Amino acid sequence: MMERAIKVLNIHKSYGKSVILNDLSLEIPRGKFVAIMGPSGSGKSTLLHLLGGLDKPTSGTIIIDGEDISKLSDKKLSRLRNKIIGFVFQFFYLQPFLNVANNVEIASMPSRLNTKERKKRALHILKMVGLEGKEKSLPRQLSGGEMQRVAIARAMMNQPKILIADEPTGNLDRQNSDNIINLLKNICVKNNTTVIVATHDEAVAHVADQTIIIDNGGVK
Repeated sequence: MMERAIKVLNIHKSYGKSVILNDLSLEIPRGKFVAIMGPSGSGKSTLLHLLGGLDKPTSGTIIIDGEDISKLSDKKLSRLRNKIIGFVFQFFYLQPFLNVANNVEIASMPSRLNTKERKKRALHILKMVGLEGKEKSLPRQLSGGEMQRVAIARAMMNQPKILIADEPTGNLDRQNSDNIINLLKNICVKNNTTVIVATHDEAVAHVADQTIIIDNGGVK
């Protein structure tokens, strides 16, 4: 029987009278590449925020790595995010006055990794994502594809079991988009990392092990 990384049971999410997700249930196997697709406003990003512990459901259960995160305190939820989950966003969110290596290293600050190990790990991950030689560059000196690679490297700094990416190719041209998709797929396969990507990009679905379609607040 395939081990689950995530199990979602009957979650409901609303903001005031606006219902975003309605009685949604799904399962995501460990170590798989999963695409979450659907029209704009269907609830994809909201679902990702819930899966990543950035928000809590109005009702329902979300089990991550065997733990019901919908019942965790904010402190315990923050600890779980730092330990288990890495995030990649569409707009990179790099610190403009920090070089590439420092942008990656700051992700490990909450874990109190010692300085030597932190620098060693950052350099290793930057090499893995194809940015060897760019360690001292500032974000403004990079292309969009390179900035997204830095964001992915930062997300991998704490060696997460689950990598969540929200429209990671949304601001990139086709070639850079394909490079990022292949990088995420390789991370999934080589590291046995569960990779979850919310996207409009059909190319992501072509390489995904599983595609989940969200529409009208539920799984279509």
